Amino acid sequence: MFRKTESNNTPPVYLLLTRTDWDEPPRARHQLANSIISHGRVVFVSLNQRGKPSLFKQETNEGVELIVPSWYISGKYVYRIPILNELYQLWLLSKLSRYYSNPKVILFDPSGWLTHIYFKNFIYYCNDDFLDIRRSKTRVTQFYFKKSQKTIAKKAIYNVAVSNYLLDNLSNYSNRTKLILTGASGVSKVKERKNRNPELINLVYVGWLSKINSNWVVEASKMPNIRIQLIGPFDKKDVRCYENIENIEILGPRVGGELHTYLLRADIGIAPYIMGRDTELVYTVPNKFWLYLSYGIPVVTHEIKNLFDFPKYFVYEAKSSNSFKMQIKNAINQDSLKLSKDRVSFIDDNGWDNRANEILKLFK
Repeated sequence: MFRKTESNNTPPVYLLLTRTDWDEPPRARHQLANSIISHGRVVFVSLNQRGKPSLFKQETNEGVELIVPSWYISGKYVYRIPILNELYQLWLLSKLSRYYSNPKVILFDPSGWLTHIYFKNFIYYCNDDFLDIRRSKTRVTQFYFKKSQKTIAKKAIYNVAVSNYLLDNLSNYSNRTKLILTGASGVSKVKERKNRNPELINLVYVGWLSKINSNWVVEASKMPNIRIQLIGPFDKKDVRCYENIENIEILGPRVGGELHTYLLRADIGIAPYIMGRDTELVYTVPNKFWLYLSYGIPVVTHEIKNLFDFPKYFVYEAKSSNSFKMQIKNAINQDSLKLSKDRVSFIDDNGWDNRANEILKLFK
């Protein structure tokens, strides 16, 4: 049962409004939530389930207070449908405003344009190009998100963008907009890495399997002494091309200790994105780059036009399947224990704790 527990003596409450399940593979909202626990109470409001309208509250292993709403229609449909979404927001926000009198709100939802009615002290955290048709799915939803995000950007006390492209878009509506890149969770994992086996090179990908160029992955699997492990959600159509290829492992989502184990054994983190809007415009630093570098391993990816200026030998960019294979060879041949340590040292200054401090300062 959900009960109000707040009093004047409690530490500040940070209320994160998301459209994400807590048990998904860690993304920016999960990582930020875990990084601000030391600053106060952290309440993570997840995607709603279908059921009788109610709020279910529990505590995660990390100490985050998790609220899982139930409502008449599943959340994966609600927020894309005007009117239905407004009805849901009015119900949810009014409930939350009764339990938390003056929280510091971080909004991750591009459709949450009614937030300002109930919470004046909120920051909009824009971590994706929600106006892209691939994410909004339909023209109606795309138009709806554009109108909603415009209102949010104007009403927020500050907007945070994770790439230069998103920064430029939000700056059209508000000069209270700041670029704060995503970051890495945890540091110094290079000390735990096992010595590399020269007879087997482990390539690991972490993320949605629908976002990668399967032809590049198949071509890379033909290289000698290569094993490729693909970690993340997928549909059957995303993995049909890998059937009967023995050195490609489809592992599905992995989190926590399981994910940690795979990355400890990795030699290279790959990100063979499909060339398009993301690689040409949107990306500055994909979140998975920080993950790979935090384990001291180099990144081999598709060319990203607006990529952050990483130190040499950190990220290798490719323009074709042949250059992808060549960059894999370069990353292996040029790697060293010193470079691994350099990558982790770089991550020490770009962790989520630092990012959280930057974001929370905006409330002041």
